[in-house]
Amino acid sequence: MLLAAIALTLLVPLTILGISFARWKRPGWMWVFAVLGALAAWILVLLAGLRLPVEISLPTWRIGDLPGAPLSLLLDEISWPFTLAVTTLPLAAMLTDVAHLRDQDVRVWASTLALGGVGLIAVVAGTPVTLLLAWTVIDVSDVFVLLRRVQGSAARERVVAAFAARAAGMLFLVLAMIRAQSTGEAFTFAAIPAESVGYLLVAAGLRLGVFPPHQPHLGAPDQRRGLGTMTCLLPAVASLVFVVRVATTGGSTEMRSFWAVTLLVLTTIAALYGAWLWHQAENALSGRSYWVLSLAAFSLAAAMQGLDAASMAWGLAAIFSGALLFLFSGMERRWMLLFPLLGAMGFSALPLTPTWEGSALFGALGWGYRIAFAAALALLFAGYLRHARSGDEAAPLERWMWLVYPLGLASLPLAHFGVVYFRWARGLRGVTFQTSGWWFGVIPLGLAALLLVWDNRKAASALPLPGAESLAGVRKSFNLNFIYRFFWSLYRLTGRLIGLFSRLLEGEGGVLWAMLILILVVVSLNVLSAGGSLDF
Repeated sequence: MLLAAIALTLLVPLTILGISFARWKRPGWMWVFAVLGALAAWILVLLAGLRLPVEISLPTWRIGDLPGAPLSLLLDEISWPFTLAVTTLPLAAMLTDVAHLRDQDVRVWASTLALGGVGLIAVVAGTPVTLLLAWTVIDVSDVFVLLRRVQGSAARERVVAAFAARAAGMLFLVLAMIRAQSTGEAFTFAAIPAESVGYLLVAAGLRLGVFPPHQPHLGAPDQRRGLGTMTCLLPAVASLVFVVRVATTGGSTEMRSFWAVTLLVLTTIAALYGAWLWHQAENALSGRSYWVLSLAAFSLAAAMQGLDAASMAWGLAAIFSGALLFLFSGMERRWMLLFPLLGAMGFSALPLTPTWEGSALFGALGWGYRIAFAAALALLFAGYLRHARSGDEAAPLERWMWLVYPLGLASLPLAHFGVVYFRWARGLRGVTFQTSGWWFGVIPLGLAALLLVWDNRKAASALPLPGAESLAGVRKSFNLNFIYRFFWSLYRLTGRLIGLFSRLLEGEGGVLWAMLILILVVVSLNVLSAGGSLDF
């Protein structure tokens, strides 16, 4: 069933593209075909969760004479909830696209479903090599789409810089693999060596934008709802399931002695930074990256404490509750606000809500960290409700659309609450009323109420928010632009040197310059091979 779901999410988009190239002018039928493919994949993944764990070995991947790299897919108690999230996202995105059906292109639906298929492979990756391949496909696809849509060299440089940060995370995963190989231990996600935990957490933090706090995603201006939500959340969910797997190791001695303080401080800063900018964002779409950044920091902090259930709770909340608000358009009917309220409840950390398990994070941290994460959660909650009330577009829908559109929104909280309560029914609940910090979700909720009251008074009096003028300065302080500018300067300097060298060789004395360089290289190699020195 897992392989059938992957095949559906990859073959249906190819079929849609093939029909579109044949110039068949029936986009409505193409939308129905895409929705049925996404629904079938969702049902297959739902049924596959009834028989866990499932491990599928794939043909060994070889390059020339190099030893083969093991490839496998692993569907277990950790990956199945995220697998359900990955298959729910494209289904919800295409169902809610009925609000913009006349403006959609069939290639958008094909891309949405195909991205879900690639994300499905990343979530169920059973070995680091499988995950690296899936990450590569996701990143290259994201960069390819964005480079075609953004305008201006500065925006393109930001896209490449964000890709560089993700590539750095992949490099740390490779270093963890090398570290495990040097000790002779097998490195699979079913058995992660404790010595590699530090590298793995840094790898996840770089890809999620936590180390150091920065914005790892750049959305194109015209990627408003469905496809834009997929390109924002898909790289995150492919890394969040990886974070939960690292959390199952419970940390290591090396992590606690050397890495813990620095990484936890950076994670706390990222949670506050992302939550503050999410609260101050103009609308939910412009604040998508900050939402992911802040809740990813919550998940990463729980993983550092070895709380895999809490890490999973925050990761699922980032995906389900975030997607619900990002796909929600401002509607004239007040009862539609029920859906954002369900989304807010999904990450509130109140007892018996899906993120109740995440409250264990507050019990495992010191009071300074508790206050910081409580303030971050309050900002997220207040910003969520504010963005839900201020929908930026009111889409007039036909009667049949009023059935499909709410169904797309309802699929997200239904899957979120359903998968969490199903795990609890199977005895996998990670928190009880005796767990330290189980009640801590009430504090951020109270702080969020105070923030909402302040926002309402500020709007009524038309007073600017204190510190709003320095908001741009805060964004500049917490980004990687200075690092990007440094490497771009090196890149341009290298290009000038290569250009100068090319002009010298292409000139009238090019042969003499080539002979001189060849003589210098030969002499240098001879001296170094003889153990000598090049000092004059």
